[in-house]
Amino acid sequence: SGVFLGNDLPSPPPPPPPPGLGEWVGTYGADGYLLGGWDRRSDLASSGFPAFDLQQGRRHTWEAPSSDTRALESPDESARRAATWYHKDELRLALTLTDAYVGELHLYMVDWDARGRRQTVTVDDGNGPQVVDLAESFADGVWLHFPVDVAAGGTLTISATKTGAVNAVLSGMFLGN
Repeated sequence: SGVFLGNDLPSPPPPPPPPGLGEWVGTYGADGYLLGGWDRRSDLASSGFPAFDLQQGRRHTWEAPSSDTRALESPDESARRAATWYHKDELRLALTLTDAYVGELHLYMVDWDARGRRQTVTVDDGNGPQVVDLAESFADGVWLHFPVDVAAGGTLTISATKTGAVNAVLSGMFLGN
């Protein structure tokens, strides 16, 4: 099938292993994180996280047992909360970045009460939309990953559009591996 001469080329490092369900500390969020509805009426963000605007949607926290690993963990890994941003049709969020950012955006969402949610998630960093259709159940939680390149002063927009049942949801945003 082939003849090869010379040294092996170095392999690129493998991507980090995906965390288990709501676990993210040490895997995602090295450049910042934002946990939606963490305290029912407010979000939990790392210092220096970009300016955030919940353009369309609300916050909600389910009464969740701390042992359910679908719930996002706190930054100090001492607690878990089933919290989310949601909207009946289309959830819209925007991050305005003071400095340019090139890296990964990781989104976590879970159909916590298993009501058959289906949604299309769109991320636009100003270079055109990236779209993922969640046409299957995400009651166990799902991570989505997007490469982003945002100019200084630029806006990163995220939307989740309901395509089946109840509403659209998003639990957390994480920048960097």
